Amino acid sequence: MSISYLSLGSNLGDRDHNLSEAVRLLRESTDITVLAQSDRITSTALTCDGSEQPDYLNGVVKIDTTLDPEALLDTCQSIEVKLGRPAEHGKWEARTMDIDILLYDDLVISTSRLTIPHPGIAKRGFVLEPLYAIEPELKITKNK
Repeated sequence: MSISYLSLGSNLGDRDHNLSEAVRLLRESTDITVLAQSDRITSTALTCDGSEQPDYLNGVVKIDTTLDPEALLDTCQSIEVKLGRPAEHGKWEARTMDIDILLYDDLVISTSRLTIPHPGIAKRGFVLEPLYAIEPELKITKNK
């Protein structure tokens, strides 16, 4: 089993319901046990061109999983699609669900598909605040 932290975010539709459904779907997976979840916080949407979008509702979940990082990514992306996110979407577009793998054990991974720790983790208060709320002593290894 491996410990991983996932960030959840939604800025379209019923944001609170979307996050609750994402956690429910994670719990339904036979390969994932949800160990903890943070309170939810609101954050301003980040965009590449300064365009306005609805605010995000964000949270973090700590999970125990038997999935390897790539399979966990597949599961997260499948949940995003189930919750209404198009399989093909722009990087900075508004979305019903966004799930990012923040950390996976102490692994440092950099492939064309997956980077762990998540590259924006240290710059995003909307990730750090809920992450440290559930794991105040957590140490984050930097990517090489």
